This record gives sequence, C-alpha cells and structure tokens, in this order.
Amino acid sequence: MKATITSKGQVTIPKPIRDHLHLKEKDRIDFKISDEGKVLLEKPASQIADAGGMLAAYKFSGSLTLDQMNAIVREEVVKRNKP
Repeated sequence: MKATITSKGQVTIPKPIRDHLHLKEKDRIDFKISDEGKVLLEKPASQIADAGGMLAAYKFSGSLTLDQMNAIVREEVVKRNKP
C-alpha cells in the first residue's frame, strides 16, 4: 500500500492497516526500526497512563469504593478498545 507525505510530514494510514490494528481517532502508535532497517508500525499495549481521566465523566455525590472504581475502569477500557 502506498501513501503520500504532506508538506507537514504527515501521512494518512491506509484503512486496511487501521482496521488490522484496530486503530481509532486519538490512538497512539509506535514506529520502530528493525535490525534489518525496516520501519515497523504497531499499536502499543494499553498502559495505566491511558486510564487518566476515566472517572471525570462520572458524577458522584460521595466517594467511590475501590470496587466501583475498578468497575468503571473496566467499562471504559472495553469502550476505548472496541474495534
């Protein structure tokens, strides 16, 4: 597959590649150079930092238990990782 680099150095990732990697808007990607000199593109594994702000959208009148926070985080991770 081919793509064109814009004057700003940007390129659109072809849809079949985005679909294969289950990429969606605001996802991060990693570029790596192999020992053979090939450039690899991959979707990094989720990290705890990706969970930042997950609870902000929820309105609670009191404090949350650890079980409640875990349930919300699980729900949000599933939402964010849907293909």
